[in-house]
Amino acid sequence: MPRITSCPTRPKEAKKTYKMRILQLNLNHCEAPQDLLWQTVRDIRIDVGILREQYKNLENVAWISDITGRACGRQAITEATQDSTCGFVWAMIRHLYLYSCYALPNTTTEEFQGFIDRIVQDARGRRPVVIAGEFNAWATEWGSQSTNRRGEILLEAFAKMEDLVLANTGSNPTLMRGGRSSVIDLTFVSAILLPTTNCQVSDVYIHSDHQAILTTIWNREPRVIRHERCAVRWKTRKFGRDRSKS
Repeated sequence: MPRITSCPTRPKEAKKTYKMRILQLNLNHCEAPQDLLWQTVRDIRIDVGILREQYKNLENVAWISDITGRACGRQAITEATQDSTCGFVWAMIRHLYLYSCYALPNTTTEEFQGFIDRIVQDARGRRPVVIAGEFNAWATEWGSQSTNRRGEILLEAFAKMEDLVLANTGSNPTLMRGGRSSVIDLTFVSAILLPTTNCQVSDVYIHSDHQAILTTIWNREPRVIRHERCAVRWKTRKFGRDRSKS
């Protein structure tokens, strides 16, 4: 289930240096990863958790869930999804629109296309935005060895949102299962956020075959903006049309 939960308030810091710390993770409906999650929230001071397939909803924290119970995020939520659409939810926290998305791996190409189109339609006009989740799509743009049809659909659709860019850097796998690995957990942000956003695969142990993704959005301009952090753009006319629908 995609879900956004507002985490318990962390201790005040002597000097606040970041705007928001976001952790996204698939909990595989297991109790152990969810128990470890809340320890991690305290240890590395997470503000918002973007979760999928949680073991159970918790009391005394703000949860926003889709109608399937598969999508979930810490801080005061000022606005949130009114009509929970299967597969994604959103919440407004500190003037940011945060989306938690989960695309089932066994849906058809047409179903995946419809799912992505609904996200694009829903996010239109909401800025600045962070769209994060498990898309089960492959593309070389985010470290996959090849691009499949679902990857093309995602790239084409999000390219239409002119200021939406990929925040993922590197090719560290986000899923490791049965001796195989892949990058299927992604984070897209409004272009205005990219210079002050850092998104990386965390090495924190979470007892899940998914790796936790840690995104930090700073509340101050960085002194140096490296060239490799420039926005990732796509030329959709060059996408292959003869790929399989895998």
